Amino acid sequence: MVRAKAKIRDARIPYEVPGSRALPERLASVQTVIYLVFNEGYAATAGENLIRRDLRAQAIRLGRTLCELLPNEPESLGLLALMRLQDSRCRARIDSASALVPLEEQDRSLRDQKEIEEDIQTLERAPRLNSSGPYQLQAAIAAVHARSHSPADYRLAADRRAV
Repeated sequence: MVRAKAKIRDARIPYEVPGSRALPERLASVQTVIYLVFNEGYAATAGENLIRRDLRAQAIRLGRTLCELLPNEPESLGLLALMRLQDSRCRARIDSASALVPLEEQDRSLRDQKEIEEDIQTLERAPRLNSSGPYQLQAAIAAVHARSHSPADYRLAADRRAV
């Protein structure tokens, strides 16, 4: 971020709010970058720690900002719900030796149930806006995993949806 800001400053790139035609394309790029930052925090590709709370928190903050700036943008709502749903499971993903715990073996009592319910409410707002996309779909899948009390719960939910 610091290097990007310096490059923008040094190149004297002006700050401009994109016009209504450019906004959707730019918004999709912004959402992608935010999700990439979140993913690096969720499963770091470098460094000593598998999980980086600072990156996850920054991505979630940026996702919230998108939702505040564009409260009726369904994919931003889906992205925020997806990141927060994944974040709610982080304490269960790593054991005391900092090793990854497979989903089927995670202690579901470590999940933040209050956050999960808030995230599901955020996600439920998105379809009412008459648009759907990949972040909403991924968030819906994450919601099934987050709500499950056992691996059998989400398998049953998937079986019911397939019928």
